[in-house]
Amino acid sequence: MGNVLSKKIFTFTNDSQTLTDSLEHALAYIREQMTDYTKAQPFISRLRWIIIELLTNGVKHSGVPQIQLNIIFEDNELILEKMDNGRPLLIAEYEDRPKVKWPVGLNYKGKDIVVCGDPLHLLHARIDQQGDASFFVEAIDNDGPLALDCVSEHFGFIIIAKASGSFTYHYDEADKVNIFRCTFDLQKVA
Repeated sequence: MGNVLSKKIFTFTNDSQTLTDSLEHALAYIREQMTDYTKAQPFISRLRWIIIELLTNGVKHSGVPQIQLNIIFEDNELILEKMDNGRPLLIAEYEDRPKVKWPVGLNYKGKDIVVCGDPLHLLHARIDQQGDASFFVEAIDNDGPLALDCVSEHFGFIIIAKASGSFTYHYDEADKVNIFRCTFDLQKVA
């Protein structure tokens, strides 16, 4: 990690009614920190989508009453960390691959897996030797009609992976904490 210039922790109640107000407070904090960036508005719009997807994921899957969003400004980076102590990540079956649940077994460590697909993308997870996942998107050539009935359970991850500089998942087994992290190079925003 670099030199932390600013950090704020937001606690979100896992309730769709209060998420909107909390989201606006988080975005206001980001705007305050990015006053030097003249082209920040399109970037902040992208951050809105990412935060919405991170929080939606927490509401849908964590099973806990609160989730935490850390917003960290380092030297030239912005880091969004969504943390909760709910159920660990579970990636649904895909084609011939069974479900993948964290903490992952040795058979997945050091491998790339396809998480899901839609008519235009494949979402991959590269799982390192510690069991952390780095998500990335592969574009698919598709000349056929686009059907909305094939949108995956993990479609939000595709949005996050495409909109982030990097998107990772870590399960802290000792503390039973899920940590989703999105990192952005602020030099590419200005």
